[in-house]
Amino acid sequence: GLCSAKYPLHKLPGWAVDSVGYHADDGRLYKARPRGVVFGPRCAAGDRMGCGIKYDQLSPESDPSSVPVFFTKNGKEVGSVIVRVPPGGLYPCVGLAAAGDAVRLSPQLLWPPDEDTH
Repeated sequence: GLCSAKYPLHKLPGWAVDSVGYHADDGRLYKARPRGVVFGPRCAAGDRMGCGIKYDQLSPESDPSSVPVFFTKNGKEVGSVIVRVPPGGLYPCVGLAAAGDAVRLSPQLLWPPDEDTH
């Protein structure tokens, strides 16, 4: 997901103000509150989850205080949502809930991804 620089470390992405997160365990989208809405499929070990901002949908007339944020599963877009940009901006965030949970981060600067890499 995405969150502010001052996001509380004990909260999962999307559970508090200035954050949004697509949760792998239940497929729900959480946006600034601890109650999520049905959003996409659940994910499992080995799935690749992604998150980004659709800068190509912004225009000079766009409200700079909000941006369209998209989420992916295995390279396919699951959906998008408009998110308020807090003072200081938004940052990538990942939430882990249990001892032994692990992720591998792979920053992707190009979108859409090259189809040959899937």
